Amino acid sequence: MMHLKMTQVAGVTKSLEMLDIHIVAIRANADGAQIKIDQPLPAELYQYVDEQSEVGHNLWGVWITWPTD
Repeated sequence: MMHLKMTQVAGVTKSLEMLDIHIVAIRANADGAQIKIDQPLPAELYQYVDEQSEVGHNLWGVWITWPTD
């Protein structure tokens, strides 16, 4: 299971890097994974969002969060 989580994190990380998004932090454990970025999620990726909450967006099984004012 952890291998799958790390694969998801790697894929999301690469996608964000390709869009020149700065990654602030990455956390992963058996319960899930989270990537914190320095700006809102780019519009190009919204079509792949599985679910949303007040905290962020779930993109391919990885929660993406960013600072809000």
